[in-house]
Amino acid sequence: LDKPGLEIFDATASRQHFRWFEELRWALLANLLLGRGDDLVGICDYVQPDLFFDEGGFDRSKADNAAYQLVAKHLRREVICLDDAAVKLVETSRGRRAKLIWKTLQAAQVGDVRIVSKSIQGILEIFRDKEFDPDGRALTSWDASILWNIAEAVNCQPVNVPEELRNFVITRASLGIT
Repeated sequence: LDKPGLEIFDATASRQHFRWFEELRWALLANLLLGRGDDLVGICDYVQPDLFFDEGGFDRSKADNAAYQLVAKHLRREVICLDDAAVKLVETSRGRRAKLIWKTLQAAQVGDVRIVSKSIQGILEIFRDKEFDPDGRALTSWDASILWNIAEAVNCQPVNVPEELRNFVITRASLGIT
């Protein structure tokens, strides 16, 4: 490391400078699809409240970042209290996506397939209306794919959304993984 300036990027400082949001979502989806629970926990250990705000690839909000802190806590099997700072940020936000992510996690926890399906459908509608790019930049809803696979992992299935929206989701079945 003889490059000037690299010495400032120790483990603590890197948490305040390196982009993490999209990389986290890619890692979560890959490990959910492969059924690698131990690796998921290790990945989720990185996600702590001290991470800097990262708007990701699609202008994500602070509430979206907080929602993924809740996803990480859920996958680490931590109890999420309603007075948790991330919960408060999500619940008081104006955006729908973070609230739907949190709602999906809560419903999956108790096995409520109807609410999981409705919440994932809402996330897919946001994706279709605001992020989908038929030219290839965004063909898949990472949020819905992650949550769908979380629901399947806790046996909260079958998730039921219209087929036109289901095509935006990557699942083990859509990839032919048994």
